[in-house]
Amino acid sequence: PIIEGNPQLAPPDNFRAVTSHESASIDLSWTSVVGATGYQIQGSSTNNDEAIFTIIATISSTLTTNYIDKSNLINGETYYYKIAATDSRFTGRFSPILQAVPQLAPPDNFKAVTGDESASIDLSWTSVVGATGYEIQRSFTNNEGAIFSIIASISNTLTTNYIDKSNLINGQTYYYKIAGSDSRSIGRFAPIIEGNPQLAPPDNFRAVTSHESASIDLSWTSVVGATGYQIQRSSTNNDGAMFTIIATISNTPMSNYIDKSNLFNGQSYYYKIAAVDGECAGRFAPVVNATAHICPPFHLKVKPIYGSCGVFLRWGLIEGATGYNIKRASTANAIPEEIIKTVSNGHDFPNMDSTIYRPTCSKHDSCDQLNDETHMRVFFHRLPCKYDSQCEHIDDKEHCKTYSHPGFCIEKGYCKDMSELHLLKYRHVPLCNDGLSCSLLIKNDNSHCTTYRHSKNNCEFGLYCINFHNHEHIEDKNHPFNPSCPFTPYMCEFYDKFLENLDKNNSSISLNVETHCSRYSHICPYGRQCTDQLHKQNIKSTIHIIRFECPNKENCQLIDDENHLNSYSHPTICDIRLLCSYKKFDCPDHSNLEHIKQYRHSGHIEHIGVSGYLGLNKNINFVQNQNEMIRNIQTYLRSAKWDQTTITISDELKQWIRALQPTHRCNKLIFESILVHGHIMSRDHMNSLTKSDSVAKAAKHHTKIKRIFDKINNPSVKQTCEEYIKILVEIQFNKIGKTKTVSESLEDELLKSKLKLNRLHRYVTSEDVETIQALTIEIAEGSLQLHSSPTGIGFGFDQSLGTNKHVFGVLGPHTGYYYGDIILVFRHELMYHPDSNFSIQAATTFGQSKNAYKFRPWLTDPGSPETRIEHFHRNKLHCSIPGYEDAAAYELMALTGLPKKSLTNIDLKAIQQRWLNIDSHCVFEAHLPQLIPLDYIDHIYIAKTTFDSLSTYAQKSAKTIFADALCITDHQIDINIKPAGLHQPLDSTRIPYQSFVVKEMCQTIENRTKSLPLIEGTIMTLPAYHFKDHIILPITILQSISQIGLTDSSNNFVYIYWKTFSGDMMLTLTDQIIDTKIEQKDLQCLTCYIAPWPSKNIVKNTTQYTPDYQEDYSYISNHHPDMHDTILHDKDFKSSSNSFHRGSNIDDFIVYNLILDRTTNQVTLAIVGPNCLYSHHKLSYTFNKTELDLSKLEFIQISSGSHTVPIRNLIIRHAPIEQLHPLIDFD
Repeated sequence: PIIEGNPQLAPPDNFRAVTSHESASIDLSWTSVVGATGYQIQGSSTNNDEAIFTIIATISSTLTTNYIDKSNLINGETYYYKIAATDSRFTGRFSPILQAVPQLAPPDNFKAVTGDESASIDLSWTSVVGATGYEIQRSFTNNEGAIFSIIASISNTLTTNYIDKSNLINGQTYYYKIAGSDSRSIGRFAPIIEGNPQLAPPDNFRAVTSHESASIDLSWTSVVGATGYQIQRSSTNNDGAMFTIIATISNTPMSNYIDKSNLFNGQSYYYKIAAVDGECAGRFAPVVNATAHICPPFHLKVKPIYGSCGVFLRWGLIEGATGYNIKRASTANAIPEEIIKTVSNGHDFPNMDSTIYRPTCSKHDSCDQLNDETHMRVFFHRLPCKYDSQCEHIDDKEHCKTYSHPGFCIEKGYCKDMSELHLLKYRHVPLCNDGLSCSLLIKNDNSHCTTYRHSKNNCEFGLYCINFHNHEHIEDKNHPFNPSCPFTPYMCEFYDKFLENLDKNNSSISLNVETHCSRYSHICPYGRQCTDQLHKQNIKSTIHIIRFECPNKENCQLIDDENHLNSYSHPTICDIRLLCSYKKFDCPDHSNLEHIKQYRHSGHIEHIGVSGYLGLNKNINFVQNQNEMIRNIQTYLRSAKWDQTTITISDELKQWIRALQPTHRCNKLIFESILVHGHIMSRDHMNSLTKSDSVAKAAKHHTKIKRIFDKINNPSVKQTCEEYIKILVEIQFNKIGKTKTVSESLEDELLKSKLKLNRLHRYVTSEDVETIQALTIEIAEGSLQLHSSPTGIGFGFDQSLGTNKHVFGVLGPHTGYYYGDIILVFRHELMYHPDSNFSIQAATTFGQSKNAYKFRPWLTDPGSPETRIEHFHRNKLHCSIPGYEDAAAYELMALTGLPKKSLTNIDLKAIQQRWLNIDSHCVFEAHLPQLIPLDYIDHIYIAKTTFDSLSTYAQKSAKTIFADALCITDHQIDINIKPAGLHQPLDSTRIPYQSFVVKEMCQTIENRTKSLPLIEGTIMTLPAYHFKDHIILPITILQSISQIGLTDSSNNFVYIYWKTFSGDMMLTLTDQIIDTKIEQKDLQCLTCYIAPWPSKNIVKNTTQYTPDYQEDYSYISNHHPDMHDTILHDKDFKSSSNSFHRGSNIDDFIVYNLILDRTTNQVTLAIVGPNCLYSHHKLSYTFNKTELDLSKLEFIQISSGSHTVPIRNLIIRHAPIEQLHPLIDFD
């Protein structure tokens, strides 16, 4: 049979697409095709089945084999290309599709030079066209495993230099890289350069002729950070001058030196000096010079010769002199000019007395004839050396001819006295390297013990030692202070009492407090501001830890930031402030800056209650959602040919999005139910309250009843209490015939209730029993009443979407009056709960109406109800995911510009105007956890007429529970008019109230944009899970890595930060989600357990009290969390500590850091933040990859032990956060 074929030009070979050297451009190249007369290049921003490739270049030259695409590319965006050869008639076959990402060009002329100041590097570069700022990163190394961390983000495009002063160490080599940035991406980094900070040269370096012969006095101003100085000398100062080291001075306070090293009188010498830090020398000061001269004779004395006109002249020996000229004047005021005698060394002149050739006294330094003139004329005596046994020249024979030194200690190697006075007074044999563990010492080898000394060395940091809680260090080294209190600095109530009464009459300090503070040393609360550091008593009783000083000093604007205040020293503020007698959330002055400067607080004002967890987000990839939502809008803008195809997001808009709070509206009946149940509930949860068991469970979890349960330690009594609650609920359900689970009559239930009540009265107070009874009955009655009016509009599609398990709200101002007149504004932290999320518009727009695809034309309808549900989940965002505000801002700007297909004049004001003038289903819809405790409510708005219509009990409860958060407006709403429904106009009595509340919400958001608290990552308060349930974070490690780039070297490091209160929690990393319902034999786990915090050192009425620090083990393990009890019992840890929190402040949240080094397979768990200044315990272990491969770990899960645990700011990073690692100032 006949067949046909169509010959075509072959596709170009070696087609490549690479990031260009210019910003926003891509270099394309290929090999020419035989027979082609040109080429056609096509490009697209996507590469899926729906990708649209458009022609970006038609090249008519056969010689051209490259092309630079600059056609409105956006830096950081991925582009796809294909190419085909053409001739005069046809276009050939296309090459395989390639992709490339344009980036900002790297800054040119990037240089690093030693700064003018000590420990600083000056960086400079040439500005990059299109950049809105620059990011500078630094590393200590420059190998494959080098970790570069951000040290500066510069938002000023005109800035082309930066001075790095951030904790640099002189002499250390640092490596830098820089990249331009714009509002969306970071550009390519310039080649790595290196710099070496050095100590500054000493100022005021001077050289003058000394008072001694053949010597020159050198002086200078000391250099901050120097541990010594190096002095060099030359006899010339020309281009070929050779400078040699004449002195290396290790005594930092010393700022002068006398050069006596083989100088010739009359000769000029040239000097230069550099400060030294360890083995590293800084920059040299400018060269100075001076001339050495012979000094005048000293101690010239004249005595008359009795019976004669002559006199005796006597003077001290001048080393190096060959003779002396004696001059005489006739009067006291005249200048002696006449030389009456020239005396040469060795010349016998009867009226002269020279010490040059006098023999040394045989009694040496023990001579008792120092007042005998004749003896002193005949014999020579040495002067005591001012450096005693510590003299560097003690073995120099020439030096010892002139100066005397102490003898050896008679104890020889057996001397144990390491006091400073003893060490100065006597010389000692050298210390044995093996110290007190020396085997010859243990064997009492006399020869060895006589030759070597066995004792502790003095700690090099002395009273500034940071290792005061390190038992091994304290045992190995001598310290000037008493044994440290194991509870210092924050947990010792003895020392708190001592400081409280320090300025009062001493009689107010109890004997046991005074005894404890004298016996044990504590951290000095004044830090670097202590004016009594060297006082004898202060040295014995206090340890001085010197923080770095806040660079803003008295002008610091972060005084109300506890982390900052506890990390840096501030003038007139103690490093460790007194403990306020109030807990923070009870203190009336907790926001008073003067009070904050004086006092720290126990407890925390931001404590929020337990909000349940269902795992509603565990299958959602929020990082992918963000990227896809942005990409869809970018593609749409180009294909729809808007006037601008690039969206630039202002910082003002992003800050506004971050400031939005979730808002919920409800009617009177629902509000009264909320007050009874103590929670805001989802529709699904309310539906469950048709069952008595669910109502009993809800009653048990009411805040007040839960507190009563917490006080009961007997499990049997707790069980009786639970059974009593169930019976009370059954009685209420039986009364109206609603019970479905119990067949007994009402009389039987009443009898059982009475029996349980009688037993409870034996163990529980009457007041608590009455509280349980009253609240349970109220909750049961409220649940039954609630069925008649569940919350929300109640679209049937909610159940298919799964949103019926959420509490609905709007993330931002809520104009949906049809939901009710009572407005609840939640705390922003609720959006960081693992079960929370938000969508750009209402979930129901993905339902039968398909409005999502009409309102947002950049979305493509997948075609079926099932796939639309999946599409809805792909359009959710989560506030804990970095970059969520960018995706949200893209959507807001595109929606606001959609009517005119224009981004012109689309600013925050335009976005706000659209928000307030459209239906609430068309703005951000918040999907909140199914049960929300009342302490998550930040503000409540309710009109006076609505409030007055509440029951007396509800009014009283609302005022008691919400206090200042309850805003009762003066508006008069006609409550007899039923609130308008969806798409119905608002009645006239509600319009003023609606306007007022919306205006108030907008003003609150604006105020929040000016002072947003640091909220990031996952935030949740865990109930007591007993490690049976595990909460999964809404972001995985791999998703986090994808945000920085899979090829970035920093992806080999994972830094997980979080803060918590009271401990007894577990963070577990796994390769699959933990499912406690099935056996997971192949599950790989990294389990990090934080033990319950230790108790404080409570003041006791006894002077014999010895502080006993007790703490359970914190540990790292690769066992399943279910094995926790076994691990503790068997101590089967990979790394552990039962003093992990020693030195930490347990009155506030503690920040923890888990580091995964995926290259070495090492895990490190540490306490960071302000507490790392005093707590230095780290848990670290390097796993063999056969037992645990860290690169396989993907999911992060948290759980709690036997009590409630608040978790805050749980985040994943891939470089350390410098502000969470404050340093100690050792200079």
